Amino acid sequence: MKHMAPPVFWRNMKERYAMVGNKCLSCGSITYPGRAPCVKCSSTLYEKTRLSGKGKLISWTVVKTAPTGFEGPYVVGMVELEEGPLFAAQVIGEEQKMQYNAPVKAAFRRLLETEDHLLVYGTKFELSG
Repeated sequence: MKHMAPPVFWRNMKERYAMVGNKCLSCGSITYPGRAPCVKCSSTLYEKTRLSGKGKLISWTVVKTAPTGFEGPYVVGMVELEEGPLFAAQVIGEEQKMQYNAPVKAAFRRLLETEDHLLVYGTKFELSG
């Protein structure tokens, strides 16, 4: 496998970087990250679909003792995307403003730095209201 710089590696993972999921052509349900067969109807017919990255916060917790590589405290939440899928991720914003159904939007951010000093990127959600 050809070696590439971490930022290029993460940009090449279009499903994560661009929030691309699968839309089932049989029942219309959307999964993110995309997977087949469909979790609702078991069909293997799907098309790639770009998600808006917008959603609402439906649950959250504050992680006070962070695992290795993370800096605590931070908030992890369950987000319901506009298109339907549920997504668990870190939520950025003032803890006092976190509330049920608070609007959020996806942001591609640095998640952690490994012991080898490699930066790992992924999706976080920011309070947008």
